[in-house]
Amino acid sequence: MNHSVHLTLRSDVQIRAYLHRTRMDILTALRDGPATASQIAAALGVHPANLTRHVRTLVDAGLVELDHARDAGRNLEKYYRSVAQTFDAAPDSDSLEAPHKVALEFARSDLSAAIAQLPDALEQPVLALVAMARIPRRRVPGFFRRIQAIARQFEASDSDDGAAYHVNLSIYPGPWNAADPTVSLKPTEDSR
Repeated sequence: MNHSVHLTLRSDVQIRAYLHRTRMDILTALRDGPATASQIAAALGVHPANLTRHVRTLVDAGLVELDHARDAGRNLEKYYRSVAQTFDAAPDSDSLEAPHKVALEFARSDLSAAIAQLPDALEQPVLALVAMARIPRRRVPGFFRRIQAIARQFEASDSDDGAAYHVNLSIYPGPWNAADPTVSLKPTEDSR
């Protein structure tokens, strides 16, 4: 397969493989050229064993391929490469099984990666808000547009001298329980 600049992912298998924070990080690490699982792990600051399943998933989905192998004495070093520099997901109509779950799985993987990478002691503020409400379905698109506007405003504030932050926004149907409170975890005034 030729190395392309960009690949639009259309199948369920490709999109599910791509929309995982660790696998996206692997693809980013491979932008610089072929690398072994150990080299990728070193670049990401993780143990190579933590990447084996993810690399296999990317290979099986056709997003990563074996570039070459080199005999290193006691073992065979496999060098993998990404099939493209950049990716986006644009599923064929009705090709995704449970697309709503794919979106939430990606949000979960992004949060899981953040939890794993953040140190126990952190001076930067972290804000988490989980809210629930019963709203008419006709109002959901309006909330979605406002969430998109917040995301665009956040991205537009990018600055070379700023600290790196992520925002994870989603709106999804879920069970209603009047006893469940809205939960907001935010830094105290002293920690800002």
